[in-house]
Amino acid sequence: MALLYIVKLIFNSSNTPQPTPAQRGKTLKGKPQDLAPHVHNDIVIIKQQLKQYETSFYAKIFKLVESNHLRQQKSLQIKYPNANDAQYHQALFNMYKSHLQEYIDLLDLFKNNYTKTLYSDVLAKKQDGVIYSDCISLINEKVAAGIKDKFDKLVDDAPEHLLDPISLCLFEDPVITPSGITYEKCHLLAHLHKRGNYDPLTREPLFEDQLYPNLIVKDSVEEYKKSLAV
Repeated sequence: MALLYIVKLIFNSSNTPQPTPAQRGKTLKGKPQDLAPHVHNDIVIIKQQLKQYETSFYAKIFKLVESNHLRQQKSLQIKYPNANDAQYHQALFNMYKSHLQEYIDLLDLFKNNYTKTLYSDVLAKKQDGVIYSDCISLINEKVAAGIKDKFDKLVDDAPEHLLDPISLCLFEDPVITPSGITYEKCHLLAHLHKRGNYDPLTREPLFEDQLYPNLIVKDSVEEYKKSLAV
């Protein structure tokens, strides 16, 4: 059995001693019980990168994913009480691989969030005097010279529960999943169609017909926008 480790490290390493990742492109061969520690080591590295995002919004998303992983680990220990069981080591190895990929995906999500880049992205999409946006509620026909200040205030001051965890934009058409997480519908559907039928944060199976409008959040967004006279 072989595992190709390709770890996406986004930030420069700090002065703090850090675990050493497997060499990029290096193929490691061995039994699951021998490979699992290497995968876990890479998980530790990626988690250190994630923890550099110290804002409460990022921290909540990270903790949600981490707590889900801990539940999976406990379930695995209950299912295989004998730690020397070959099936346990195989399952542990597979679980670690899955967790590693989830943390890498989450790091990419944090790195590429829209809060810092949406304004420049919108300007790049300007065509024939019309500005198009992924968040229609934020930018409309009233676009003017003060758009950036208005957008920054709208998002920076917004309560966290009014922001889509995928785009970090204010909700326009929020939907809630069976796991209780609310997403912007267009971004969640794009994820389901492009990445697969699973919840972006919990990784639980998820299909379009399981989504329901979150009218409470939608009303809250409208009230928030009215309070700022947007």
